[in-house]
Amino acid sequence: MRKIVVLTIFLLLLLLISPIAGARHEAYSVAPSSDEGIYSFFSDVIKDTGICLDNFVDESPDADTRASRLESVVKLAVEESRYYAVRGFESNVSRVVQPFSAPSDGVKQLTTYQLVFLTNYEILKNESDYSAYVEARTAIVKMRAGADAINSSLDRIELIVLWNETSTLIFNVSSLSERLIDVYALIDHYERLLEQYKVEAHAFEEDILVVVVSDEHPLLYEEITIHIYAKNTTTISLFIDNEAHSLKNLTGDLQKKHHFEKPGEHDIYAEGRTVDGENIKSNIVKVDVTKIPTFIVLSSLYSALLNESVKINGLIVDYYDKPLHAVNVTVEAGEEDTNVITDRRGRFAFYGTRSSEGYLNVSALYPGNGTYKSSSANSSIFFSRFPLALLIEAGNMEGTVNETVNFSGSVSGISTTYTIPLSIFVNDRGEGTITAEKDFEFSLSFSQSGTYEVYTLFPGDFLFKDAKSNEVTITVTEKLFFQKESFTKEILTTYRESNLLFYLLLLLVAIVSFFIGLYARAIKKKI
Repeated sequence: MRKIVVLTIFLLLLLLISPIAGARHEAYSVAPSSDEGIYSFFSDVIKDTGICLDNFVDESPDADTRASRLESVVKLAVEESRYYAVRGFESNVSRVVQPFSAPSDGVKQLTTYQLVFLTNYEILKNESDYSAYVEARTAIVKMRAGADAINSSLDRIELIVLWNETSTLIFNVSSLSERLIDVYALIDHYERLLEQYKVEAHAFEEDILVVVVSDEHPLLYEEITIHIYAKNTTTISLFIDNEAHSLKNLTGDLQKKHHFEKPGEHDIYAEGRTVDGENIKSNIVKVDVTKIPTFIVLSSLYSALLNESVKINGLIVDYYDKPLHAVNVTVEAGEEDTNVITDRRGRFAFYGTRSSEGYLNVSALYPGNGTYKSSSANSSIFFSRFPLALLIEAGNMEGTVNETVNFSGSVSGISTTYTIPLSIFVNDRGEGTITAEKDFEFSLSFSQSGTYEVYTLFPGDFLFKDAKSNEVTITVTEKLFFQKESFTKEILTTYRESNLLFYLLLLLVAIVSFFIGLYARAIKKKI
């Protein structure tokens, strides 16, 4: 799990800080390039490779499990590098990941065949089993081939130069070189154990002739090593598909480098003559040679709108991550199919669309040829209907019972000539349907007082998604009115109160006038 987390971080850093060719954000185009994410990830791969080699030397029971995890992480990195390559993200990861595949594959080969050797050697210690001897001998060859693959990859890894803005980053593989010394020493020990058994085993005292190959499942043109182990046998001949081949004597055993130019099953065996003059034939090794695998990666938008033309990018590479140039690829997008030719970088492109909502299934097929295997890839794009938005507002937010309230609204996302059905809801209850254009109106009246939530709803059609408008709150109250009797009484009461006031004022005026008259007569008499 830790390595998966590291890989995730590596990919994020790759997207953020690695140099990118083609279309980019403007901010990234002026940012200084850095390979720190790549360097950190593959430095951890070196560290884990060292741990796996230690486990191999210690014959740890979980050595093969740890090697499998390492192999899976590196393979995932290879797949991710292809994925980002087809999306146009060019970075140094593509040239780094291939040299690191050899150490992870080599470690897995070491631990796998260590188990094979130990299992069959235990059998040989208890009984003289010819097939167990062959299996053990084969395991030693496979372990040595795995160690050789790791060893040869170290020179390539040391030549990798990455950049941290202005400084270089170099991988340190000295620890792996030191550990390989112990790995080879253990393989040599296994070989001595088997040689000792070959001398001591009674069933094999007279003669032995065994053929072992470094890989029973090579690719076309991939070189393998054929080993011949013999005891008390001379005049040995090697046969590949019944054709005799010369041998080279190295380190005490007979070897031959060979590659196949035709796929299929090939037989390898040896024949010799014993010291007693008898002819002897070895075991037959069946080598299954396959065409070089190819890989197609597709990349496009995950979703689009109806009738939108979506570009689908493709990339085809071989087992060695070499792009396949000028090969024919059959592509399908829905019911449309066509043939495209890859460019010098192994890339191709085609377009797809859909007029109704749903998934568009996309596929690409490379038929292969005499050298390369066929390959295919599938993808899908979801085409969705267009979204639209509804907005309504009321002329009055407050009203009285049975008073008409006018509403106006608008539809965003449709043309002026397109019409849609709208359902009107009051407190989540349907109150009718109207046909709406880009702008629309409707009216409502309310028979009872209270609070009402009004909105419109579009159920959707073949072109547009369903939509709901905002909710408008309307407050409705009772009308104000008066009863006849109470109104009459109020008028009379007011009239009476008014008359009483009038009479009081008239009386006040009479009193004042009387006293004024008396005062005027008194003044007159004095004069």
